[in-house]
Amino acid sequence: MGDPVVAFQQAAENYRAAIEAAKDSEPGASFARRLRNAVASVYLAAALLDSGDLFDEDDAPDIDTTRSSELESAVRSRFGPADTFWEVWDPTELDESDPSCGTLAGELVEIYEDLGVALALLAMPERRGALWDITEGFADHWGEHAVNVLRPLHQLARYGIAGFDYPLPQPHDTSGASRRRLISRLFGRR
Repeated sequence: MGDPVVAFQQAAENYRAAIEAAKDSEPGASFARRLRNAVASVYLAAALLDSGDLFDEDDAPDIDTTRSSELESAVRSRFGPADTFWEVWDPTELDESDPSCGTLAGELVEIYEDLGVALALLAMPERRGALWDITEGFADHWGEHAVNVLRPLHQLARYGIAGFDYPLPQPHDTSGASRRRLISRLFGRR
């Protein structure tokens, strides 16, 4: 196995490239599949990093976030109405019954920004504690966003996106029955 830092750096760069390519990507299941794979790759690469021993009290480097709203809009347009999903804050809490609503575009761009900071840290050879900062950012922030988006991305990659891969359900159908019937016809499920 190669150097985990290099593997993380490559996965982070690939993830950011996938987000930047959103405006030129075709919407639908293939787009969801590409992003699901990019999220899974960078998540695994970060999970395999050794945090190191050093804590650095210096502030993380600033990154340019001026394109974030443009990127979020491009990603959102590729998911259409499927951009919104439900998540549970802590799935280990049995009492937690109030799911919250998130957007794939918002979560994916937050990860994009955090990975920009991580790559900037790795580009600063004089920066002590860069790996500690990166692994803490993963554990405390963007890793949770990554986990949250994997389930909806997996579903969209597998079954497609309404309006792009198959027709939108009729307005009167709030149960999702028409989607299940279509999926059954497409994939032979009953």
